[in-house]
Amino acid sequence: MRPQDEEEAVTKLSELKIIPLGSDAAELVFHVGGETTGQIITFSSRSKIIGKPDLQHKETYEKTSSAIGRIFVKFNVLGKPTWICGTGFCVKQNLIMTAAHVIAYPVDTNASKETQEMQKKLKYEEIYIYFGVDASIGNEIDLTNIGMEKMHELKSCGRDFDNSFRDPLIFSDDTGQSYSWDTPNDIEVLEFKGTPPTNIGILFPMIPTNDIEIDHYVMGYPGLLDLEKFKIDYKETNENLETLYINVSKESRGFERKTVSIGKVTKSKDNVISHRCPTLKGASGGIFAISQHERKFVGVHLGGAQKTGNIALSVTHPLFWHVYQNFVLDDQFIKDNFENLQHYLNHFNYISSSTTTSISMEPRVEEITQAISNLVIIPLSSDSLERVFHENGQTIGQIITFNSKSKIGKSDFQNKESYENTSSAVGRIFVKYNVIGEKEPVWCSGTGFYVKNNLVMTAAHVIAYPVDTKAPKETQEMQRNLEYDKIYIYFGVDASIGNEIDLKNIDTEEMYELESCGRDYDYAFNDSFIVNDLNDQPYSWHTRNDLEVLRFKGTPPTDIDIIFPMIPADDKEIDHYVMGYPGHIELEKFISDYQGTAENLETLFINVNRESRGFQRKTVSIGKVTRVDDKVISHRCPTLKGASGGILAISQHERKFVGVHLGGTEETGNIALSVTHPLFWHVYKTLVLDDQFIQDNLQHLQHYLNHFNYTPSTLASTTITLSGDQ
Repeated sequence: MRPQDEEEAVTKLSELKIIPLGSDAAELVFHVGGETTGQIITFSSRSKIIGKPDLQHKETYEKTSSAIGRIFVKFNVLGKPTWICGTGFCVKQNLIMTAAHVIAYPVDTNASKETQEMQKKLKYEEIYIYFGVDASIGNEIDLTNIGMEKMHELKSCGRDFDNSFRDPLIFSDDTGQSYSWDTPNDIEVLEFKGTPPTNIGILFPMIPTNDIEIDHYVMGYPGLLDLEKFKIDYKETNENLETLYINVSKESRGFERKTVSIGKVTKSKDNVISHRCPTLKGASGGIFAISQHERKFVGVHLGGAQKTGNIALSVTHPLFWHVYQNFVLDDQFIKDNFENLQHYLNHFNYISSSTTTSISMEPRVEEITQAISNLVIIPLSSDSLERVFHENGQTIGQIITFNSKSKIGKSDFQNKESYENTSSAVGRIFVKYNVIGEKEPVWCSGTGFYVKNNLVMTAAHVIAYPVDTKAPKETQEMQRNLEYDKIYIYFGVDASIGNEIDLKNIDTEEMYELESCGRDYDYAFNDSFIVNDLNDQPYSWHTRNDLEVLRFKGTPPTDIDIIFPMIPADDKEIDHYVMGYPGHIELEKFISDYQGTAENLETLFINVNRESRGFQRKTVSIGKVTRVDDKVISHRCPTLKGASGGILAISQHERKFVGVHLGGTEETGNIALSVTHPLFWHVYKTLVLDDQFIQDNLQHLQHYLNHFNYTPSTLASTTITLSGDQ
């Protein structure tokens, strides 16, 4: 907009008593008492909604999702690259539509006038779009090294329409007070600079309804938002903002994922649609659509403000129709997509030169069958808790997750390759029980790791039903005697139940069934497992001989690396880590488990939730050891329930472990069973080692075997002593 046009618009607004909204207007998550109004749904890595069989219009969201992408815009600000994110969607094979402000540098209204003027004039350097489900910066997306195989560069198609449309976008709140939107003509069409992708869908406009009872949704990518910024944006809306933040973070699986925000329309007037879909910044430029209709949209979501609610530019707005008609429509496109377009074109009495008749078509409604069965899922629990060490709610140590390619997105991260090269061997274990009184199977989960081409090692309590020590004695006895029905392992990065893992319908291509190799060693090892705290007070561990070896019932996977034991180092300065899958935990349970250990448990929960990307992912928990002997290793790696059975390892050594992580207590801290414990050596020697295995892996095993003066029959003539780990 030209300066003189902007002055005319401001004058017109003052005459009409229209209040301009600032550029910092926030998206809105509507709520009651911190509980989200509406629904926030995410997709699995296969763009499916898993674990919600009763979700209405599930197939609509799934079939629409491929056309939605996250937009990344690069600016050069005083010599430094700065990236801004939003959402866009495919409207033609070579075209993306979004909101104009998505590719404009955000103006800080609290800055000096000179700074604001500079920000307004900043032009983008590069624009990219990414259509994947998880678009987390630093995990999936490395903005310092753009991967062109999954990131597609875009450029603007131009804004000649600004010369034709000079009036501000006006809309009103529930009291009738009128407001003007901050960005003039807030719509943008972008074209691919290179070859467009061929595996994404195209979305089509449809005429909105005035039905405030039916579900609508926004599909987009909420940006990462920390608690402090969230509180600033929402300061007028809720007293318990931490609860709301936790709920939104959980429902969106840690932000930055392709998300469906479902809610209702509140008003459709003057070609602007007001709605209560619970969105966050980053969803701007996404579609606003009716849940019943797949691959259709009724508006372009722009954002919202506390005064007005969320708004979308309707596809019936003259600006939208002008842009769509001039940039998207041509005779061939209409001919190829006549069925999807005709009802919309009829609204404008539009007939292309290639179409001699006008056919009115009612929008098609998809009928989705609703599943009614519910799955009872109990997270692995015992009286002994995992420990996340902290100071004032800030985690001591580090919690790191992998992206979908089992890589760590931080290129300069210390020992990065060690964690990455080890990760394929670690999997999440799921154990199924049939419990008296429960209509559905009960599932528990933990971690295990690959120690031979047909064997997995874990902690014994991972496959034992958790005993509720507060239940009647008869119930406790029944729980102790429960035998597992099925055991599976999954080696993927994201093992979220209900999103990636559907326990009602096991995917046998990704989930491998296991069975126990037996526990004959229980007859040889009768002593309790003793752990000392820092004051040398001894404690006995709740599970005797807490080690288990499982074998594959079918064909083992062929793309998993084996990891090997190595002698622990009594060095309290070097980094160690646990690799495992923290289970999902609610805030109330977290506070109950950690009572007395932190004043600000909500802050600690928020930090751990963010660092683990919403739990249930393959996670590296980095910390220091506090005590090492030949049986037990005490450590301060920040773990949660579900990591039990994973490896404790030295960060410098890839594909090696020094112990099996068992868990922890407030009294003892976290502990691992050392690979030098007589129990571990007996189990490993009996169930894992054989002459062929040793011969094939001598380089990895020799130093460990030398510790026990062990020479297999095939090497009896020569004993090779190595001075250090290989």
